[in-house]
Amino acid sequence: MRVWSENGALISEVTDTGTFEPPGCCTESPGGWGLGIVEEVCDRVDLYSRPGVNVWRLVLDLNASAVDA
Repeated sequence: MRVWSENGALISEVTDTGTFEPPGCCTESPGGWGLGIVEEVCDRVDLYSRPGVNVWRLVLDLNASAVDA
C-alpha cells in the first residue's frame, strides 16, 4: 500500500495478486461490501489489472466541500 497527496487529492494505491472478478460474478461467496463502500467514499476508483497483479488506485478530493447530512 502506498499513500500520497498530489494536486489537492489524497491518493492510496493498493496492490495484490490474483485475478480480479467483478462484483456479482461469484454469488455463492459471502461479503463483497468492500468495493461498494470504497466507491461510495472515494471520488475516483481505478483498477489496473493484468494476470496475477491488481492495482487499485483510490482518490479523495481534499478540496471537495462536505455534503450536509
